[in-house]
Amino acid sequence: MINSIGAVRRQFEAAARRYDERADAASTAALREYYRGRADEARASASAVQRLEAAEQELDPTDVIESHSTNQDS
Repeated sequence: MINSIGAVRRQFEAAARRYDERADAASTAALREYYRGRADEARASASAVQRLEAAEQELDPTDVIESHSTNQDS
């Protein structure tokens, strides 16, 4: 799953770069502002996915198994 999360992060990063390029080429201030906003959103999404990726790497599968068996015993 980590590989697919990394792929999602890279897609958001690429989208941010594309929006930055569009903003640089925009003919009006309104378009530049729109594309900069979209780039910021894509970067924020990439950052969120990166935090998810880091959390998943820290996850200990035995904790999940122990928690699941404890819930079933209740």
